[in-house]
Amino acid sequence: MKPNFAGMSKSELKAYLLKHRNDTEAFHALMDQITSEPNQIFYTVE
Repeated sequence: MKPNFAGMSKSELKAYLLKHRNDTEAFHALMDQITSEPNQIFYTVE
């Protein structure tokens, strides 16, 4: 049974991913939380 990723905080998701590194669903949930934060600045190599 998978935990409720939508109800987890960003730090809880990070801790979960450290223990379950191959869980792509949790990884995508964390990335969704990170990208939905306001005023994010993403840098490119160029």
